[in-house]
Amino acid sequence: MKTIELRLNSQRRFEHSDKSDDLKEKWAQHNFGSVLDVFHEAMKTCPPPKPLWVWTLGLFGCWMIESGIVYLLFGRLSSPNFIVLPALMYVTALILGWRQRALRIKFETYMIELCDRLNATENIRGIHYNFAIQRPRWYAPGRVSIYTLCINLDDRYQALTADSYTQQREDSYCVAIPDVAHVPQKLDTWDEKSYMYR
Repeated sequence: MKTIELRLNSQRRFEHSDKSDDLKEKWAQHNFGSVLDVFHEAMKTCPPPKPLWVWTLGLFGCWMIESGIVYLLFGRLSSPNFIVLPALMYVTALILGWRQRALRIKFETYMIELCDRLNATENIRGIHYNFAIQRPRWYAPGRVSIYTLCINLDDRYQALTADSYTQQREDSYCVAIPDVAHVPQKLDTWDEKSYMYR
């Protein structure tokens, strides 16, 4: 059993080398390219979320805009009204965190379902797709989730190859018909057919 691991790069494409011997044994190159195109089109339909540092910068930008709006609206009022600002900052952080998590879960679920759909048809050829996710233990600006498409090539399941459908010799398909068939000379009187035609 051979495994090919394709990592998702920053351009949202799976990295692969065209010169892999495992691919040449199992697939024609255009078939492999078409499978990768299916995954790349799926990523256009349901893209992975941006890195965490982009969301953090967006959060700081929202906080700056909120601070400016609160200062302009409540600048002439007393300072107890500025309690609105931390509440807005907290709500904005929750909304952006929820949105990033929802996009991530939607992307991962979509890719896993795509692998399951491909496995339904490709398992008979001995090809199994698996979408692996490696998340960092602690979220930090430098750490990102690593997405890997694992393709397992199993040589034991070669059920539908051209060699399995080759014609064998004609002798193996010969059907023998008996020379003499036993037919009773006289039909019984209780026979249904003879009873119907009397």
